[in-house]
Formats: sequence, C-alpha cells, structure tokens
Amino acid sequence: MEHLQEKFYLTEHKHSASANTKERVSITMVLKYVLATLPKLEKRYVEDNNATLYRELVEEYNSRVRHMNEIVFVTKSKLLNCSEHLRKGLALLSESLEKLKNLKKLSSLQKFIDECRLPICLSSPKTRASVALLQMNKNESFNENRLWILNQKECPHERFSFMKELAGPVYVKPEKDSQKGKGKSPTKRSKSLAEFEGHAETITEFIDRFASIPEVKETIIHGNDTVGVNEAISIYLDNIFELAKKFPGFANFKPEEYEFICDEIEKHVTRRLYAKVYPKEATKEDKEFALKTQMLEWVTLDNFNVNPLYKIEELFDHAIKVFRQIDNGFTPLDKLEYVQDCSRCICDILYLATGKADAAADDILPLYIYIIIKAAPERIRSNLNFCKTLLNAGKRFNEKGYCLTQLESIIYHIEKIGYSCLLYTSDAADDLLCVDLGGRRIIKKK
Repeated sequence: MEHLQEKFYLTEHKHSASANTKERVSITMVLKYVLATLPKLEKRYVEDNNATLYRELVEEYNSRVRHMNEIVFVTKSKLLNCSEHLRKGLALLSESLEKLKNLKKLSSLQKFIDECRLPICLSSPKTRASVALLQMNKNESFNENRLWILNQKECPHERFSFMKELAGPVYVKPEKDSQKGKGKSPTKRSKSLAEFEGHAETITEFIDRFASIPEVKETIIHGNDTVGVNEAISIYLDNIFELAKKFPGFANFKPEEYEFICDEIEKHVTRRLYAKVYPKEATKEDKEFALKTQMLEWVTLDNFNVNPLYKIEELFDHAIKVFRQIDNGFTPLDKLEYVQDCSRCICDILYLATGKADAAADDILPLYIYIIIKAAPERIRSNLNFCKTLLNAGKRFNEKGYCLTQLESIIYHIEKIGYSCLLYTSDAADDLLCVDLGGRRIIKKK
C-alpha cells in the first residue's frame, strides 16, 4: 500500500514526477491505470483520498488544456505570420511581374514608335502654300480656315506633282560670322515642296511639324480652337491607334493592354509637344486668374451655401495639395489624373459626412470652387487650354473627359465672380471682396 501511495499521487504527499514524464503519459493511460488500481486499495484509503484524487485529476486536465491552448496560440501566430509573409511575397511577385510586363509593353511600344510610318500632309492657314488652296477635283474642296491633316497621296502637293519640280533648290539665308562680322556664303540644299509644306511619315516628324504650326501655340495660349487643332491631332492619333492594332508586337494583347498602349502612345506624343508648345511663362489669363484667387484668399466654407456637415476645412487640405500638383503633369492625361484624384477626395469627404456613395453635382461644385481658390494655381488657364487642345477627342466621354468639362465649368464660375454672391460672414473680407459665385445675395454679418 505504501508503494502505491508513493507511485500514483493518491495522498496529499504525492510523488513529484518530472515534467517530461507527465508530458509523455497521456491522460487516458493515467485514468485507465488509476481505475485498474483503485479496486485493489482498501476501502478506508479510497474514501479518504477520493477528494484529493478528483482535485488532482482536474488540475492535471486544466494544466493540459492550458498547455494545449498555448500550443494552438503559438501555432496560429506562426501560421498568420507565414500567411502575411506569403501575401507580401505574392504581392511583390505580382508587382515584379507587372513591371516586367510593362517593360515588355514599353519595349514593344518604343519599337512601334520607331518603325511606325503614317505619311501625312499637315498644314494650317498660316503655313500652307497657295497650291493648297486649289480644288483637288471638281467635287472636292477644303475649308481654307481650318488645319488640314491629309494622307500624302491625297494632298495637293502629291496631286500636282509638277509643283515639286518648280520648287528646285532652296537657298538658306547666310549667317553672320561672329568673329569677322562678315556674312557667310549662302548654302544650297535640295528641299522638296513636300518637305517645305509639312509632310511627315514618322511620329517624331509629325511632332516637329505639328509643333511648328503657329496656330497650335496660339490655341494653347488663348484657348480658342478656331482652326481645329484638337480635331487634327485626334485624327492623327486615331490613325496611329489603328496601325497599332496591326503591329506584330501587340498581336496577343488583351483589350485592356491595347488601351494601355494607346494611352502611352498619346502620352508620348503630347509629352514631346509639351516641351515645344506649352507656354514657358504664365500667360495673361494665368495671371488674371491667380490675381482673382488672391483676392478671394479670405474665403472659408462658411461663405458657401453647403451642408454644415461638409464644413471641416482640415479634410480639404489633401485635396488642395493634390490639385496643386497639376503643374507636375506633362501630358493632358497626367494633368487630368490629378484633377480626377481631387474629385475622388471630394467624393470621399461627402461620403464621410453623409454616408452616401453618390454625390450630387450641386454639392461638388461649391466645394471644388473652394479647393481651387485655396490652391491658387499659377498656370491654371495654360493647363486647361493644353488639355482641351491636345486631349484625344475620343476621351472626352470617359471619366477624364468629364473631369476636364467640370474643371472648365469651375474656372468659368470663378472668373465670372461678381459682387453679390458669397455669404458674407468673414470679418477679414472687405465689402469689395464679398463677391458672387452663383447669384446669392450678401448676408452681412451683424
């Protein structure tokens, strides 16, 4: 009996077994062993130790449960960490694969740009020769006040081939010698009438010819496209897109990949035009708009008749910073991307304030006006005219086209500000600065 007491924890002075031994023996084996041993014990011993045996069994069970929970917790933590590492690894792998695909696309794109040939004749009222005013046949004529972009086989220079012979050699005006002050002898080079009139075959040649047209720069400066500059570049880009469909390097592209290629072609053309035709300095319209925003710098959201829930000016700081980056874009698509991001910020603010996913134009317009006034852009008119002039007409009906129309409307509202519009609640505003953004009467603060 003493031997059993020492071996099986049946008294208050139980034997302390090692932790490793407890871990090795399962609870099932212990219970079977105890049940097999109990009948052999004296009745007195059993009665005295039932409570002790029960407590020890419960404690051992709870200890095993706690240990198992710890193991489960550690295992779950390791699995979660492993899952997170796998997720990050897959994300990096996907990003790397996407970059690799884009590099391959861009490599094919550069090859297409180098090899693409689209023979066109480009001329405008100020650059075309008198021969271009002739009727090409009895049933065909052109508006002499528009910019022409024609296939070389159909242009007047090719139709009237004898004019090429009349062009002859062209003498270049002699340059002054900076050292002796004497004029250099005139140089002679052969220049066909086709070259002189603005023929182009490669994309690079088109960019150079197009940028040299005076009406292009004038349209971007003043914003009045009276000669059809946007129509001409849209026609050219659409023809280039059609050639891209037949290019072997793009043969297996999906529709979204082809759309990516078209966007990149448009960006390539307009980015190089930016360096040639975008005004180097702020225009008169830019300065006038900048002055208008400076006059309205005192404006707060309280001056607009908007939902009070929107009047948290701190939420608009990010939208203002985003809109200021419009000058960092070098293509219409890049510039409109910043405008699009600004619109998303406004929609997010409206969603946080009201919980509604759809935002009404009447809610967006005054908030957008507030953002542009606070952003105080220095080249807003140049940016707007650049986008209007060179954005492909096919994109006027998508989200970026909507953002362009919206931006133009907002600029128009700010430029046409009168003296009877904002809710007059600012002590910093002078009577002359309390202006109109929509026909609302002044409510003067008492």
